[in-house]
Amino acid sequence: MDGLGTADPEIDTVLAAHVASIAYASYERRVRQLIAERCRHPTDDPINRFTEVASVRLVRSIKVGELAGFLGFFGETEKQAFQRAIDAQPEAVAAWGNLLTGRHGVAHELESAPTMTLADVKRDIAAAAKVLEAFEAALGESQSA
Repeated sequence: MDGLGTADPEIDTVLAAHVASIAYASYERRVRQLIAERCRHPTDDPINRFTEVASVRLVRSIKVGELAGFLGFFGETEKQAFQRAIDAQPEAVAAWGNLLTGRHGVAHELESAPTMTLADVKRDIAAAAKVLEAFEAALGESQSA
């Protein structure tokens, strides 16, 4: 805060980028966890280990379209369910992209990264959670069939 009681915009921007990066990383971790859980075999530990390692290597800096592609590996039903859900929520897709961009800005020290405020990041965290919810719901499609 400066002497007038307002936040320093430069500090707000730096903090916002770091919070966006952390939030995105937690969403990415959750996607990997959901994939590993979906593929878990109750009696085959080597397959379970392979799935966990493969999901870490495959799921990195993922755009929403890539999430749909991952679901397509499980089946067209899963992919289409996800696509329908996110098509109805363009603000959630944009928010996911904003968090990913914030993460890239921090990870790669990009000076050209868009300026985000903490208020922007707070809004985007809540909205992007809908993408993750849609992914989880779509991943469960084949289990309920």
